[in-house]
Amino acid sequence: MIDTITTIQEVTLQAKELGLYEYLFVKRNLSRDEALNLLEMWAKEFEKSHESFVWDGSVSYYDEIDKFVENRLSELRCEDYFHGEVTIGSVIRFVGGLFKVVRANANGLVVEPIGPKGNTWGYFTEISYSNKDKISVVPNYPDVMDTTEGHHPLLVGYINREWVNRRDEFAPILRTLYARDIKEIMNSNVWDWTDDAESVKETLHDEWDLHAHNYLMHIADDLDLKAILHYLRVDA
Repeated sequence: MIDTITTIQEVTLQAKELGLYEYLFVKRNLSRDEALNLLEMWAKEFEKSHESFVWDGSVSYYDEIDKFVENRLSELRCEDYFHGEVTIGSVIRFVGGLFKVVRANANGLVVEPIGPKGNTWGYFTEISYSNKDKISVVPNYPDVMDTTEGHHPLLVGYINREWVNRRDEFAPILRTLYARDIKEIMNSNVWDWTDDAESVKETLHDEWDLHAHNYLMHIADDLDLKAILHYLRVDA
C-alpha cells in the first residue's frame, strides 16, 4: 500500500535528482521549510490526481512520480521566465509558426509544432529562453472567439469550426478587414499600441492570427463574420 509518506519521500528524491533544490533555493530564494512544504503539497497533489490509478504493474508508480515532478519543475520555469503568461500546454507563436508548449528545461521551452489544420508533426524542438521577446501566446486556441460580446451563436460556431480546420485560409480576409478598420483598431482599448498606424498595419499583416481573437471579438460585427464565411464559401 502506497501512502503519503512514501509519496513525499519519492517526490523528494526525484526533486534532488532533477536539481530542483538548487532551483528553489537560488532561483526562487525559498527557505528550506518553504521548499519542503512545496514538495509536500506536490506529493498530495500527486496522490489526488492518481486516486483512480490501479498500480498493477502496467503503470510504474516511480515513473509517474518522475514525470509528475518534472512537469511541476517545468511549470515553475515557465512561470519564472514568462510571469504566468506562458504555461505548459500553451499554444505560442514563434517566427511565424505555431507550437504547443510541452515542458521547459534549463535552456528553454520544449515545444511541438502545430500544422495548418491543427495537426501536430510528431516531433519536438526547443526554443531558447533568449528568444523570450519573440514568443507570443495564441489566445483561446483552438477556438478563436466566443459569444460573450453578443455575436450570433450560429456565426460564432461556424467561425470556430472553420478556424480549427482552415486557419491559414483566414489570412487574406482578415488582413483586408484589419486594413479597413485600422482607425477603430488603433482606438480600441483591447490593444495597447505604441506604434503609428502604418507600423501597426505591418504588425497585423505579419501576425494576423495572433490578433484575430481581439479583432473578431471587439471590432467585427455579425456582418463581418458573414463576410468572412462568404469568403470561405461557407453557407451561413
